[in-house]
Amino acid sequence: MATFFGEVILPSSRVFFDNDDSDFEDDDVLQSSNTCNLLELKELLPNALTGDFDLLIIAEGNVAKGFTDNYLLESPGMPIAEINLKQDETKEPMDIMEVKPPKTQPSYIYSLDLHTRLVIVSPAINLTLANNLLITDFIQKSKSVFVLCNRPSADFRCDSINDLPPAFIRMLNTSNSDLEGIPPCQILEQPNFISGFAASVISWCECTRKNCKLYIVYTDRAVVDSVTLKPFVDLFTKQNRLKGLLTHTLAARLSTSSEQCFMYM
Repeated sequence: MATFFGEVILPSSRVFFDNDDSDFEDDDVLQSSNTCNLLELKELLPNALTGDFDLLIIAEGNVAKGFTDNYLLESPGMPIAEINLKQDETKEPMDIMEVKPPKTQPSYIYSLDLHTRLVIVSPAINLTLANNLLITDFIQKSKSVFVLCNRPSADFRCDSINDLPPAFIRMLNTSNSDLEGIPPCQILEQPNFISGFAASVISWCECTRKNCKLYIVYTDRAVVDSVTLKPFVDLFTKQNRLKGLLTHTLAARLSTSSEQCFMYM
């Protein structure tokens, strides 16, 4: 089934569909109760999240975070709110043997101007918790959503991966997005698809008929530097609505960075 964001492969067997099986109803209820209300929104400034706004930018991944830190946020950026994973104070006996505790880094919300908010997503927000983050009243107040994310070049399907540049950008958009004229970058080619948190965001926006654009930077570099950030910088420079959000130009940022490498692993 072809969709707005690529290709969805449906399971070929009814074994994968257990929603109508009464034997699993209790398990579904238990799973739902365990994943609900796991995220809590905390305002760091009084009344910082009141009122509607025009644009919400969501950054997921080390390249997207490196771009927002270096080009969208003043130094130091002060968040207006944070989204935390609730800590479970009750420990089961099996939890005593836990070797590596889960990451609890919060997701931060920033105000770029009167009409724009930025959310930097924590690595702890996985696909299971994505909808808990999306259905908050804060995100529903936005008229448009921009998602910035990055993926390894090895995930990009093409005839020859060796011919790909070190970093390049593709986009997807919902069916009711205000995409007019020539797109700011190339649409993601089939049979490529997006999974994980970014896919959950644009899918949710499609279902709720919200204007959403997803921009993916593919790169084969392990660090965030001028090469991996350039696709996002060029994207914002080409669009008047986004150009005004840039706090630095690429040339200015490089001239003040002796190493020209920001090392977001």
